[in-house]
Amino acid sequence: MEVRCASNPKDVKHYTTERLREEFHISKLFTKDNIRMVYSHIDRIITAGVMPVFQTIKLEAGKELTADYFLERREMGCINVGGKGVITINGTEYEMNPRDGIYIGMGNKDITFKSADENDPAEFYVSSCPAHTTYPTVGGGDSFGGGLIYSLLSGKSSKEATEFAVAASDLKHSVEGDYNRVSVAEVEKLAGGDASGRVQR
Repeated sequence: MEVRCASNPKDVKHYTTERLREEFHISKLFTKDNIRMVYSHIDRIITAGVMPVFQTIKLEAGKELTADYFLERREMGCINVGGKGVITINGTEYEMNPRDGIYIGMGNKDITFKSADENDPAEFYVSSCPAHTTYPTVGGGDSFGGGLIYSLLSGKSSKEATEFAVAASDLKHSVEGDYNRVSVAEVEKLAGGDASGRVQR
């Protein structure tokens, strides 16, 4: 795990382009059969790339976290930006198609990643932060599919349907349980460009 310290704003404005890239740019995030992690002292965020090809990769804490397991005091979100894969959480498998997202709450101990096809490996982008309470694991794939079907049947164009489906999937991550308890108006508001994150009910 690479550890990066916070930078003083007064100093940053004097950085060269090379120094800015050194401090803030993360290169080579995805490497075969490896987890690359970058821990930032800014909000204690961990950014990680997981690319299982031939092996199943287990998520572990590492000595930097001084924890028994990675999510002992943290939570994480994960989006698959590669081919089809599977995330297993405490023995339960979650199929992750391209662009599927999942939230994994604090306290989940055994987490592994694998690809369905070594010729088109999954690439899991992970963002993790400290947590003070635990919430159920939530995926957004079904919400995306449901949103896409609904919008196409409603006569929306392909572009409008995709934007609606993405917004429905995004909002699902704010709802506990399996059912996406958001309204069409809320989804359309987010799809239309309102990124405030405030859901009016």
